Amino acid sequence: MNIPRLIRACEEMAAWKELSFLYIAYDEFDNAAGVMMQHPDAWEHVSFKDVCVKVANVEIYYKALQFYLEEHPTQLNDLLTVLTPRVDHSRVVDLMRKRNHLALVKPYLAQAQTHNLQAVNDAVNELCIDEEDYEALRNSIDLYDNFDQIALAQRCESHELIEFRRISGHIYQKNHRWKQSVELAKRDGLFKDAMEACAQSGDKELAENLLKYFIDTQNKECFAAALVSIPFPKSRHTVCRFSRVIT
Repeated sequence: MNIPRLIRACEEMAAWKELSFLYIAYDEFDNAAGVMMQHPDAWEHVSFKDVCVKVANVEIYYKALQFYLEEHPTQLNDLLTVLTPRVDHSRVVDLMRKRNHLALVKPYLAQAQTHNLQAVNDAVNELCIDEEDYEALRNSIDLYDNFDQIALAQRCESHELIEFRRISGHIYQKNHRWKQSVELAKRDGLFKDAMEACAQSGDKELAENLLKYFIDTQNKECFAAALVSIPFPKSRHTVCRFSRVIT
């Protein structure tokens, strides 16, 4: 049959479903996708997914995402599943953030995060904070390190939940900002975290300042624990001073 002639006839008769079928049969996948997005009666989800992976113009991917956001949001993640190997993940994140729909594509973000891209990692971490899921946030930052670490630490530092403030200290430790990590832990009474940060830092002055803090606050138990847990020389003067405090 003369498919181009049939295509013109279907256009004249507004037979959109038949038109998209003919475009697919004629390997005109870009046109087929365009017809399905412009005319709802021609759209069918499974067929549209099959067409999308065959288009030549990559811009159609992003037009398809916007189309699904507006018309079929519940099936957006299913479309993204087949487009994941083909799309620019940073561009997808930017599109979803501008439309305020990052949470809608959370399953896609989890899949795309394996590429360890900053835009995707930032989006996942942002969702974890918004949902107050500190366990998922800690897992994310431990597995994928390509994100603005100091900015995230500063954001978590002022969070109302103590577990997020602990994550802030954890990030400071990963970036060798030992003093900030120790001060944050002291502020929240997380003395075990403070001692661990001192031990990892290998900084004698930082450790002795922590010991002096325990002396000043008469925290005998933590002082004794610090002497055991921080594995480098302590000042004899500091120990003697504590001895005078407890007597």
